[in-house]
Amino acid sequence: SDKIKFERPIAPNSAPTIACCLTRTFNVINQILSLPIARRDSDIPKFVITGDITNFPALLTLWEEALINIDQSEFEMRKIAQIQSAETRISLLNKSDDKTKRRRIAAIADWACLVAEFPTFPTISPITGATIPLAEYWKQIIRDSATFEGILSHRRVDVEELLRHLYEKVPVGTTCSHELFGMMEEIGHRFGMDMKSVPMVGDALRDLQAIVAASRLRTGPMMARYPALVKRLGA
Repeated sequence: SDKIKFERPIAPNSAPTIACCLTRTFNVINQILSLPIARRDSDIPKFVITGDITNFPALLTLWEEALINIDQSEFEMRKIAQIQSAETRISLLNKSDDKTKRRRIAAIADWACLVAEFPTFPTISPITGATIPLAEYWKQIIRDSATFEGILSHRRVDVEELLRHLYEKVPVGTTCSHELFGMMEEIGHRFGMDMKSVPMVGDALRDLQAIVAASRLRTGPMMARYPALVKRLGA
């Protein structure tokens, strides 16, 4: 793999160390060799062996950690690309046409699934009785928000669970979040929920301003919980 330079021959008593690491070494080297050369050169550390290889298991651990970091960064890059693609698709769909509106809501559901990282463990759909990923069921709830009958076909407890997850995971002020939270507030009102007490997430002034608009912070019960925030926004 060109990641180890041997300055001196391996010590004769190294056989036990080599034997205990054979499987790990095989797996790690295969993963390293499957990387693009540029990524392999930049992200995988090189080591020098001076004869004693008792620390070789620790070197393997460093390689394994580097491979995990590469996997995570590639996953994040794919996720960002998927989110950007979903946002582009949403921006191209007209709100006025009913047929296009349904496609837009479906695209927002896909976007929310990515941004809020909907869980994928299996659940039984109360609509069809089939076992599906929870992420798919939650997207169906958002898609059904297009009609009054559609959203009321779902159980209140499932809608509340989805709303809590969205308000905890989707930062306000991001692309598409304004429209998503507007839809969620409409869903909440249809079920008679108190949307003023739902927590929201944000880290910029525009996010806090959006929280005020979305949750009626100035007049709702959350006002007493965040007096400093209300004072800052009013300044």
